[in-house]
Amino acid sequence: MRPFKFFNNNEIQWISYSGQSHPLSSLHKLYLLRLMRAMKSNGVYPEQNHNFTNKEWYDIFKEELIRRNANI
Repeated sequence: MRPFKFFNNNEIQWISYSGQSHPLSSLHKLYLLRLMRAMKSNGVYPEQNHNFTNKEWYDIFKEELIRRNANI
């Protein structure tokens, strides 16, 4: 019997500047690092649909990079 995965299709989506929706797992490591650098330097980033704060987005990106074993 397969384990039940309630949140299987609810991966967090990043909305690009052009309005396209991308799952975090599809974003390139360097793109995530660039976003994190921008959030750290000026502290703000365009509001996303998930209503996360900039700090929460930063932490989400950081966890995604850790999940991928990327050097951050």
